[in-house]
Amino acid sequence: MDKIIKIYLVLLLFAFTALQAQESNKQMRITVKSIVKDGNNIPISGATVYANGGRPTTTNAFGEFTVTTIAGSELLIESDGYKSVTVKSDNVSGGITMHATPYLFGENDDVNLGFFTQKRGDVITDVKQIKPSDFLGYDGAENLTDALSGRVSGMVNVNNIRGLGDALLVIDGNPSNLTFSQSSLSNEEIESITVLKDASAAVLYGTQARNGVIVVTTKHGVANKRTFNVNANYDIRDPKTWPKYLGSADYMSLYNEARVNDGLAPLYDQTTIDNYRSGNKYRYPDTDYFSSDYVRRFAKSSRVMGDFSGGNDKATYYVNLDWVNTGNFINFGPAASMSNNRLKARANVDFAITSIIRNSVSASNIMDFNKGPVSNYLASASTLRPNLYSPFLPMDLLDTTVPDVSNILNARKNDLNGQYLFGGNSQTLTNPFADIYLGGYKQTVRQILQFNNRVNVDLGMLTQGLSLAANIGFDFSNQFDQSVRNQYSVYEPVWSSAGDQIVGLNKYGSDIRNGIQNLSNPNLYRRISTYVQMNYERSFDQHAVSATILASGDQFTQYTTANGAALQPDKNANIGLRLAYNYKHTYYADFSSAYVNSTKLPVGNKGGFSPTLGLAWVPSNENFLANIKWIDYLKVKASTGIIKSDMSIGGYYLYDNKYQTIGSFSWNENNNSNSAVGSAYGANPDLTYEKRKEFNLGFESILFKHALQIDANYFTTRISDKVIRLYNSFPNYFIDYVPYGNNDIDGFSGIELGINYTKNYHNLKFMVGASGIYRETKAIKRDEFWENDYQYRQGRPLDAMFALETLGLFKDENEIKDSPYQTFGEVKPGDIKYKDQNSDGIINSNDQVEVGRSGSPWIFGLNLNLSYKNLSLFVFGEGAIGSDQLLEGSYYRMNGNDKYSVIALERWTEATKTTATYPRLTSLSGDNNNQSSTFWMYNNSYFNIGRVQLTYELPQIACRVLAMDKLSVYVKGSNLATLSKRNDVRNLSVGTDPQCRVYSLGIRASF
Repeated sequence: MDKIIKIYLVLLLFAFTALQAQESNKQMRITVKSIVKDGNNIPISGATVYANGGRPTTTNAFGEFTVTTIAGSELLIESDGYKSVTVKSDNVSGGITMHATPYLFGENDDVNLGFFTQKRGDVITDVKQIKPSDFLGYDGAENLTDALSGRVSGMVNVNNIRGLGDALLVIDGNPSNLTFSQSSLSNEEIESITVLKDASAAVLYGTQARNGVIVVTTKHGVANKRTFNVNANYDIRDPKTWPKYLGSADYMSLYNEARVNDGLAPLYDQTTIDNYRSGNKYRYPDTDYFSSDYVRRFAKSSRVMGDFSGGNDKATYYVNLDWVNTGNFINFGPAASMSNNRLKARANVDFAITSIIRNSVSASNIMDFNKGPVSNYLASASTLRPNLYSPFLPMDLLDTTVPDVSNILNARKNDLNGQYLFGGNSQTLTNPFADIYLGGYKQTVRQILQFNNRVNVDLGMLTQGLSLAANIGFDFSNQFDQSVRNQYSVYEPVWSSAGDQIVGLNKYGSDIRNGIQNLSNPNLYRRISTYVQMNYERSFDQHAVSATILASGDQFTQYTTANGAALQPDKNANIGLRLAYNYKHTYYADFSSAYVNSTKLPVGNKGGFSPTLGLAWVPSNENFLANIKWIDYLKVKASTGIIKSDMSIGGYYLYDNKYQTIGSFSWNENNNSNSAVGSAYGANPDLTYEKRKEFNLGFESILFKHALQIDANYFTTRISDKVIRLYNSFPNYFIDYVPYGNNDIDGFSGIELGINYTKNYHNLKFMVGASGIYRETKAIKRDEFWENDYQYRQGRPLDAMFALETLGLFKDENEIKDSPYQTFGEVKPGDIKYKDQNSDGIINSNDQVEVGRSGSPWIFGLNLNLSYKNLSLFVFGEGAIGSDQLLEGSYYRMNGNDKYSVIALERWTEATKTTATYPRLTSLSGDNNNQSSTFWMYNNSYFNIGRVQLTYELPQIACRVLAMDKLSVYVKGSNLATLSKRNDVRNLSVGTDPQCRVYSLGIRASF
């Protein structure tokens, strides 16, 4: 670890040194004037000219430019649609010629497919590439999660492609920890994101390609192109809503009602309830834990990011430095100033070792420091009843003439500002306010370190188009809590019967500050990966061939507090082969495959072959479409293949007969005993791979002079031979020997659609885009046995929800007697009534039926960018249609001694039996009403306005005055509004930070 960090620091030093070197020799600067033309000697306006060590400039309407640079240095000229040119600054007197590149085959059309790069026009698999540089000027999406949301058709969420499961995340060639990396990767440091959706695109990654792959390429420096960018923003987080709970008097009244409903006597008399409604708040506490005295109405955060890059033909560099500070919502005590700080640095360096060998080194380090109180205040605030105790006891209400009170007061070691003691009782020995003032602190520390080294060797001396690449990477993350936990006393008051004075104190606990720092909750992830590949790419007249053969492998270990350390690291290894051919960039064929190896399968089944085939045709290149002017480009593509994977196999040696300790046995002689050993599961030497079998058919079109782009795909996928315990294939007495086997089959099918339309009207530019997926899932095969046909999962959606069907609330005892017997506990009027699905007169788990889907079949994203001159407006939204969810947790399902939310006001009573929308209250377990049922189900369809941003880019003349290349200011709103039938549920978080609208003010500058 120390060696890697030292290498990383050396890279940073190298980058800064290179930057300073570029700025040296200023006394040797010269002024260069020239003109940029195309192959027909027509001037090119708007071309960007980068001068070594100086600011870029652009050519005027006549293709002319003037730039100051270092004598003998190189100039880099770039322009959309043309191949970039690098020339010596003293060799431009005759002008500079740039050659046009074919549409979709330019320098900006490179698509990183993981192990190789293709021009966009040659891609025939179902992939989608995003370049943050295309949208960061008007959409301040901060991280990888924001970039993917709603922009890629086929995504069920930001890391789930087509609903198959979490995709493999690859950063600069290294498989990485998706959980830690996804929200930590900023879009400013990302060059491109490519989502490999179909089997043909992903298969070279072997068994890990089972759910698709997300390939992230970070930025690298470009020779003779210096950049320096700064982005800063200040955010206000405005909670959409907080949980709403009843006050003490209302809670006590309803709790009395709950006890009466249960046939018990009320706990509180009316006088007591009245006192809690209007009496002394310390004697009769009515604590609103979500009061603005305790939680902020908004929280603040800020971010500053800077990056710079440059270099020459010998070495280039890119450096990114990022700091984010996020405040919390607690509004009192030391926690009010505690916050989360994330520090991040990246350095990417590329350099030529020889004329044919080039090395690329990337290093990234992220440090997260999240400091807060020792306990979760918002979780406590959602469970502690308002009348439980007074968290603060005023010392001026203490009767110090009472010796016991005086002695306890004088012996105290803690108080709040000399004014309050902290309250509690014998059942509640902690106090969430005292936890913050006296309990100490907890800081969660997280470190992510990624290191990558890639060597590219040009073997063109052996044969044209041959190259070799080797890569080794290290991905490490470590998280733990460090805390100082103090002990403190709480006090229970004894109030005078004659007035509001405390005449006695019961002390619970001790006041101890030992200063010991504790380390806990470790979570460690470590992955080492490597690959070696040989590439061949060559064109012969109108024929083009390419081939890749590679060997890759990685292993990772994860340690968590809950699961401990893995006894054996997960290992992946495979050999990949790709053969591709195209004729006139019109007819394409691609055979990609992997031979994989599994350490989880028995001898004889460890190896597996995963073949795929892709075909494509570009009809727009044919003569019969040549006269159709509105078709600029049209490609039809199809692919099919199989990926064998062991990702879903939950452990090692599942194919073997495993024995384990199952208790003990004893005998009478000296009362001896010994542990007993029995079978955990039986052996299956035929256990084999799970298989992803897939077919894709799609087209890509560009129409109306490049104004409209449409990309559509149909897919059908089967995940077969899933590994499960075959319980229903064996008799019950054989249960300890039931083996793991390949049985279940899941089906996925659907349509992906992406549309983008761009139109310019003089100074007005209009862009609108949409992406989405419609998908169906099916449990094609299951090892199951049920008493009733409607209980079978086979043939139903994978996300089918099974629950009891409700028939309303029981109105009276007669209705209960005339209804089937419900087996979930005592039933009374006001309880939920369930439907007897099999007409056996009994309501139990056999009456659960399919009631909905937890996943949305329709998922989509929309974006709009409207710009006029230097002003732009961007709107992004995303939504999903067709899913259902169940209300969970004590905020919605209250029983026993739970704190009552305002929903309790909708309860059933004799007076509201015809209008009530909530069951009767109960002080008991309430098991009957707490069953999964349609009573708690709600429609989860929604549309969310994710971001709205207004950006103003200062004119060039103002930028020059400020010594900047570009400067823009923006205001942004995120997560502004949600349209759904149950906004009250979707906008509410209980026990955690609230869901927030975020308002941002920011600047983005280039120097």
